Amino acid sequence: MSRLAWLDVRMKFSKKITDFWDRFQKENGIVASFEGAWSFGDSPELGDELLGLVLSGKKTGTATLVVELGKEGEKMPEIGDYNIILNGAGSPKAVIRTTKVEVKPFREVVELFAYSEGEDDRTLESWRREHWKYWTRKGRKLGFTMKEDLLVICENFEVLFLK
Repeated sequence: MSRLAWLDVRMKFSKKITDFWDRFQKENGIVASFEGAWSFGDSPELGDELLGLVLSGKKTGTATLVVELGKEGEKMPEIGDYNIILNGAGSPKAVIRTTKVEVKPFREVVELFAYSEGEDDRTLESWRREHWKYWTRKGRKLGFTMKEDLLVICENFEVLFLK
């Protein structure tokens, strides 16, 4: 990303978020930019719950539908991307770096990935059940219908910095 593009990205975020990133960069000698600042889930409560799993070390994966990215105007995650994870109130709490990205139909997501999401009992069965519910809600808001063949972005990450 060019320096000008990085300045544009920084202008979209609050001072609290950019100060958090600046502290991370300084303490870790990182010169890269971050892709985004966001919370998991679709509510402050779910965001806090999933952040708790990240902070405990249980959650090292996250899933997004390709159709979601298109509807929300977001870019496809890439290995090496840095993101700031927010709590449900929008405060920065962690920096993650993407370590793996795979795209596959919902029906082909595997147990190992479901386990990496750290949610519920960490089984593929519970992952499918809960993500089906989640994406059905998202689909109502964004204008798509959840189906078995929708493409899922299975993203794994490492936590690099905690507040």
